[in-house]
Amino acid sequence: MSDGTKLLLTFLGGAIAGAAGLAALNRNKLDFGQVKPWVTDMMSKGMVMKDAMMSRVECMKEDLEDMAAEARDQVDQARMQKNLSNAEAEGDK
Repeated sequence: MSDGTKLLLTFLGGAIAGAAGLAALNRNKLDFGQVKPWVTDMMSKGMVMKDAMMSRVECMKEDLEDMAAEARDQVDQARMQKNLSNAEAEGDK
């Protein structure tokens, strides 16, 4: 399983656990003082996960920018070559 998949599953698990905990708190079945350490721990893990995801997104963004620049270079080279071949063809006339 890739790191991205693990992060996504962790995020989804946290979202589900958070929704269940919020529902339980709203029904007054849990005292907030009892769950505060758990909530604090989950929030800290969520922040760490967010930072990891943001760094991964930044790397992906840089890779995509590099690929776009290479594609632009290829297009420019193809245009220049086409212009040269057109100029040669006109010069032969």
